[in-house]
Amino acid sequence: IAWPVATRLYLPESWATDADRREKAKVPEEVMFRTKPQIALDLLDKARSWGVRWACVTADADYGDNPNFLAGLEERRRPYVVAVRCDFAVSTSRRGGMTRRADEVIGAQTARSWRSVTWREGSKGWMRGKFVALRVWRVTASGRRKAGWLIGEDSSDGKRRYYWSDFGADVPLERLVEYAHRR
Repeated sequence: IAWPVATRLYLPESWATDADRREKAKVPEEVMFRTKPQIALDLLDKARSWGVRWACVTADADYGDNPNFLAGLEERRRPYVVAVRCDFAVSTSRRGGMTRRADEVIGAQTARSWRSVTWREGSKGWMRGKFVALRVWRVTASGRRKAGWLIGEDSSDGKRRYYWSDFGADVPLERLVEYAHRR
């Protein structure tokens, strides 16, 4: 089950410094500019302080491609599966080696590497697609490498999608796929 715990007002930066606009919209003084990933991490902290338990954080590529958001989840030791864009950078080597785009790494996989996965029944029948998952490393802003799963999806609509997860090496593909499709 996926559900929101709380919400926060996102105030665009241009609004945060516009006193007239803030007054007209009745924006409380204590609401300041924060990026959407900062707000999301704050909400996770609030949920934890309330005792809310969860198995996995899921997010779209606007969050998945944000290294500060990923670092924030990792600092909090929160497992996640997030969508990423085709140019998400990973390395197939733990030490050294070039970083490559997600679409290049996934595109290099043979047809035999892909597996059909069905994750749940929807209003139009069972949802399924072809997936491949590779244990690779993302390179952080500080140059450190973080192990994780790069997941590729060839969906029934003909589009290829990409996901990144920090789950451990023993997590089955079906579980990664099920979480990827909860967002």
